[in-house]
This record gives sequence, C-alpha cells and structure tokens, in this order.
Amino acid sequence: VSAKDQPGNLTLKTRKAAQGPQTSDRSEFRLQLEAKEKKALADRKKAEATLTALPPDYENPFPEDADDVDAPGPPSEASSDEDDDSDEEEALLRELEKIKKERIQEEQAKQAEEEKKRQAEQQERMLRANPLLMADGAVKRRWDDEVVFRNQAKNQPKAKRQFVNDPVRSEFHKKFLSKYIR
Repeated sequence: VSAKDQPGNLTLKTRKAAQGPQTSDRSEFRLQLEAKEKKALADRKKAEATLTALPPDYENPFPEDADDVDAPGPPSEASSDEDDDSDEEEALLRELEKIKKERIQEEQAKQAEEEKKRQAEQQERMLRANPLLMADGAVKRRWDDEVVFRNQAKNQPKAKRQFVNDPVRSEFHKKFLSKYIR
C-alpha cells in the first residue's frame, strides 16, 4: 500500500473553549435588555398618568369664571371690530387671489414665449441642415473632396477573386511575394 493511499489527517480539530459560541453572554444580554424595556415602559406609563390626571388637591385659580358660557348677546363694539376684521380679511383674500391669477398668467405667457423661441430655433436648424434650402447655395465640402483624391481606384481593373485551396498559390501569397521578396 502506497503512502499516498493512507489518510493524511487522522484526528479532527476541535474548538477550544474560547472559540465556541458565547450562549451565556447572549442570554444575559437578552435578560438585561428585557429588564430595561420593562423599566422604560413603566416610566412612560407613569409619566402619562401624571400628565392626564389632576391631583386631588388642585384648585381653580379663577372659580368665578368656571361657569361662564360664551352665549350670543347684543351686538357690541367687539362684534363691529370683528366685522371690520372679516371685511379686511375678505379684501386681503381677494387681493391674494388676484395676485395668484396674475402670476399664473405671467407664467403661461413666459412658457408660450419659450415655446415660440424653441420652435423658431428648431426651424432654423432644419433650414441650415438642408443644403438645398440655404440662401448662398454653397455646399460645405469635405476635406477629401478635392480632385487629387477623386476616382483613384476607378482606372484599376478589379481582379476576379477565386477560391484556391492551396495557400502557396493564393492571391494573397502572390501579392506578398511580389511585395516583400522580389
């Protein structure tokens, strides 16, 4: 039996005590957290109870006003002041509505003007893009449009390409030899 057939590791590695999960720490932490939550809930309930309930020895500092009820009575100066205030409020509200309408109209006019400008620019671009509609009639020429570069390959006859299975007799090989060897 070869040494390569023998198992290499005969013992399993085990965790040491410090490497294991700390379940005890987690449970202690959970207990502490639950205790804190209960305490906070109790404090919150106690605070709500003290705010809502009045102490039994609470005295009203103005007992003569305890039974007063606001009942409609004869008109007095206060009601006329209220009427003036309401009239002023109505006038202010009307003025506010007028200002809002003016702003809306200004915004619409501005949008319409911008739309007209955009359409005019688009029309101008379209006219400039079409060389037939240009006023001067000059067509922008390309750099290679000169007479020197025109029709250079027209005079040369086009070679008929045929497939040759032999790479030594192929057109590429013949051109290569004529170019680099001879």
